[in-house]
Amino acid sequence: MNGEWKARRKPTQARAIATWDAIVEACAQVLRDEGAAAVSTNRIAEVAGVSIGSLYQYFPNKESVLLALADREVETLRDNLEALLRVSGDLHAEVVVEQVIRGMFAMREQHVLLMRVAQADRDLPDMASRRVAVAESLRDMVRRLLARRKGQVREMDADVVSFVIVHAIQGNLQAIDGGLEPWFLSKDELIDEIVALVVRYVRADPPAG
Repeated sequence: MNGEWKARRKPTQARAIATWDAIVEACAQVLRDEGAAAVSTNRIAEVAGVSIGSLYQYFPNKESVLLALADREVETLRDNLEALLRVSGDLHAEVVVEQVIRGMFAMREQHVLLMRVAQADRDLPDMASRRVAVAESLRDMVRRLLARRKGQVREMDADVVSFVIVHAIQGNLQAIDGGLEPWFLSKDELIDEIVALVVRYVRADPPAG
């Protein structure tokens, strides 16, 4: 990565960490509330409640703040995925499918922020690889969850089924963020429909005869 895109230094002292976190969160707030076009170092500093000089102690430009935000969201997503894996236990495959889908909708903010970081500056280095890594983490979670439930799901190529499930859900999330949220369905009703779709897709065929 070009050095100009990196944060100057990651703080270790509590007060400096608080400033760093405030700057990164302010960037997220601007993206959420005002859109990608509003992101600038001056606006981020204003929302964070710090001087522009304080921001430049840690970040040389808006791009480095955007990348720090992307890294935060990727880490949050991965932590949430591991938590989903831990609580899945011996639950039946159909229950786990519902957990995964509800979990991905609960992680909608991370998905949306990553998309908006990319929209804010399409030339950011490594953003594509970050988004690919998130998708691969999601697919890996699905593969691991279904692999533990032989007999409860039909036999199929693990790479194919994980790709179909993850990107079917992500497609709905992107549609909603793009303003296509269905007025005729509540969020819970939409999730129920996606759960029904995926459960039918993975359900084991009944025994012959």
